[in-house]
Amino acid sequence: MSDSKSRIQVNILDETYSVRSEADPEHTLRVAGHVDSVLRSLRRSLPQLDLYRVAILGSMEITDELFRLRSNAEHERADLAVRLQRLTASVDQVLTGGTS
Repeated sequence: MSDSKSRIQVNILDETYSVRSEADPEHTLRVAGHVDSVLRSLRRSLPQLDLYRVAILGSMEITDELFRLRSNAEHERADLAVRLQRLTASVDQVLTGGTS
């Protein structure tokens, strides 16, 4: 069985981390870049916080973003399902000659 994990080095807040992942290395770099960006933004706006607290707040901010995107996707799926049901009912009505 082959090991499909690759090792890549990423930089977050000027620290280098070696990450093993099954994801495409470019994806891993984008993820690390996003984490770095969020943490740097927090450090600029809250310079008095130690790195641990910045990491916790950054994790919460990224998780909030994830939850909001998931919620929006769920609402969009539900809306799409309702539209699809309406469209199906309209097509069925046309195909049956307009009788219910």
